[in-house]
Amino acid sequence: MLSQDHIVAGLSLGFWVSLMTAAYDKQLWADGVKAAFPHAGPRENREYIRARLDSMRRFRNDIAHHAAIFDRSPQKEFQNMIHITGLVCANTCWLSKQLSRLQNVINERPRL
Repeated sequence: MLSQDHIVAGLSLGFWVSLMTAAYDKQLWADGVKAAFPHAGPRENREYIRARLDSMRRFRNDIAHHAAIFDRSPQKEFQNMIHITGLVCANTCWLSKQLSRLQNVINERPRL
C-alpha cells in the first residue's frame, strides 16, 4: 500500500523545482517562502531560490547522464546545494558538510 511518504519521495526534483515557478505564486508563495525555507534571508525570494534549485537540478542531471563536470566548478555547485539545504534545515546542512567527500573525489580523479 502506498503511503503519502512514498508518493512524496517518488516525486522528481524537476517537480519540486517547478513548484517554485511564478505559476504557483498565488497558490503557494503569496506569503513568501518562509514556511518552506525558514532560514531564507529577506533577499532570498521565490525566484532566487528557484534559480538555485534549477541549477542544482541541471548539475544533478549532468551527473546522472555521465556528462563531464570537473570543468563546471563542482565546488561551486556543492556550495549551492549546501546553501539551499541550509535554507531548509541547519542540522542537515551541517551533516551534509561533514559527510561530503567532494574534495577527495576531485583530488583522486583520473588525470589525462
